[in-house]
Amino acid sequence: MKPRAKRRATALLALVSTIAALALIEGAARIYLRVSPGRAAAPDWDADSIVPPPAEPGAFRIFVYGGSTAAGTPLVEYSFARQLEFWLHRLAPQRAFQIVNYAAPGKPTEFARLELERTIGGQPDLVIVHSLHNEFLGWHAPSPSQRLRQELRRWLDATATARAMRRLFGEVASAGRGLRANPRLPARIHPEDPESHHFRARVAAFERETRAIAALARARGVPLIFAIDSANLSDWPPAWRFVRDEHYERGISQVRALIASGRLAAADGAIAAMGAEHPGDAMLTWLGGRLAMARRDFPRARAAFDAARDADPVPWRGLSRFNEHLRAIARDGDALLADGDAAFRHEAPAGLVGFALVADNCHPTPFGNALLAREILREMARAKLAIASLDGLPPLAEQVQVFVREAQRARPDAELAYLKANAVYAMKGPFYNFEASADYLERARAIAPDDWAVEANRATLAVLAGDVAEGRDRMDRASALRGAPFDLGDRSATPYLREALAILSGEIERYAPDAGR
Repeated sequence: MKPRAKRRATALLALVSTIAALALIEGAARIYLRVSPGRAAAPDWDADSIVPPPAEPGAFRIFVYGGSTAAGTPLVEYSFARQLEFWLHRLAPQRAFQIVNYAAPGKPTEFARLELERTIGGQPDLVIVHSLHNEFLGWHAPSPSQRLRQELRRWLDATATARAMRRLFGEVASAGRGLRANPRLPARIHPEDPESHHFRARVAAFERETRAIAALARARGVPLIFAIDSANLSDWPPAWRFVRDEHYERGISQVRALIASGRLAAADGAIAAMGAEHPGDAMLTWLGGRLAMARRDFPRARAAFDAARDADPVPWRGLSRFNEHLRAIARDGDALLADGDAAFRHEAPAGLVGFALVADNCHPTPFGNALLAREILREMARAKLAIASLDGLPPLAEQVQVFVREAQRARPDAELAYLKANAVYAMKGPFYNFEASADYLERARAIAPDDWAVEANRATLAVLAGDVAEGRDRMDRASALRGAPFDLGDRSATPYLREALAILSGEIERYAPDAGR
């Protein structure tokens, strides 16, 4: 045999052998997945992977797009999309409804527009878009080469071999990534400058993308509802920890203490003194709103809270101008509008939207989601989209009770999961809202006094607040409740446990002896 022919034969044999080996591995993986008692890998909820399902005969199809609120943060069982579906089936029991949710946490409106372009061929009867709060989170549309790599990775991940490897090694790999992660507490947060080119570009992008969404829906003849809300204005402060120096943080803490104790004149003076040093500071503006609340000057309080939200150095709540822009699109007849912002302000005492309606900086409570779902239903009825009226929808308070009772029947731990999710979210950066986190943890502890993760997070907050003795006592209790060493790689349940143990000086080995291995 000639040398060239011999090399070709060798290469062909190697290729066939490789394909045969991979086929054997894939077959073995399929057998393993079939007989293994382990749980199947969790589904990939990245909206890029969702394909429009076949239309059910006669079903009214609703496609939902947006960010975390539309996706269901902090608990999908309480989300406005679930509540919308629940009440549609009761308002029009003779009709079939099919809701497909393409929303994904942390994605801006550009993502919603791309998803709409990708999926509108599924012929929805209605499109709902809720996308306001993620315009400054730094997501960028993938390039063509990145999309090609994503599709290749998605195809490979779908093989039985990949699923078996995830089942075998997923927990180990996850823990390893967590142990190598850098500490999450930064020295400083870099504020967003409203005068910067980047800020103006992101505002322009929101306006451009929402107009493009409206144009696409209109071109396809699909009704479009933009849904908006207020965010948490009166109870959630702008980012202030790690934004400036320690002198500033001490001053803010002192002003908050003065307001809480009713020493309003002293608080007024302190705000004025700090304002001379930090003109236009968002947190000082917000504290001025809290002071006006204490004096029952509600118009001034509302104006201060709106101004503070729009000046937040970390603008992770929809700006006032975003809601006004969507209202203008609706006035021009290019879309319908479910004005949750107006509904929230009308429902909140004195128009001060806080924790009763919004669980954190921007995600609605079950009550807030019920109100948002109600506004969407109202707009559907006005436009005669599947329902003609809201007849049969109970008063708002009863509407919430009925739905939450059904949600908790389907998931008995829903309330505890909701409280724990809110506590972790509030604790993490860039918010570092330790006060809100502590409140959620206390409510969670009332439901589940023996939950080790709740106690570990309470310990973490005590340590970060400087109460080392209290933190160590709570850490001992959390360790006893867990009955095993802490997993410091699990950042989702206890985001700053590693940092708290490091502050306790040498305590990591005591509570997590395997952490350094």
